[in-house]
Amino acid sequence: MLALLKPLSLAAFALAATLGAVHAQETVDAGKPEALLTLLQGFGTATLEADETGDPVILGMLGDKPIVLFFRGCEANTNCKFVSFYARWEQANVPADQLQTWNAQSYFSRAYFETPGVEVLTLDVNLFGGVTPANFTDTIDWFKTTVEGFQDQVIDAAAGN
Repeated sequence: MLALLKPLSLAAFALAATLGAVHAQETVDAGKPEALLTLLQGFGTATLEADETGDPVILGMLGDKPIVLFFRGCEANTNCKFVSFYARWEQANVPADQLQTWNAQSYFSRAYFETPGVEVLTLDVNLFGGVTPANFTDTIDWFKTTVEGFQDQVIDAAAGN
């Protein structure tokens, strides 16, 4: 009987050690705007500022497109819970059915009219509890790819390009 328990004990120990290593891994979250700024700077220029309520906000560039990273669910301008990537196009004259088609075919982003003639693309990311820097870097890359696709499939298509 002891011979059967020994492999189980070793397996349980290995699992506990692995879980401990995963738990100890460095993470970033919306409560660490400086860490997110550093990751965004890997894609281009970015600066950390405050919005009109004092919450952190990052202004940056993904390729040639200006973007904003809003921090949401903040408590007294700190301890934010999630972020929203935001890009906008002015006077693109996109028909509403193109935005509806984009939204129906997109996994994580959503597009809408901020005002007539102003199209917006957003991507909300829950960072509560943290994610690895590699995960957030992949999310930035995902939004960059999404912005490029939106530009090509919606904005340029509406302009006849």
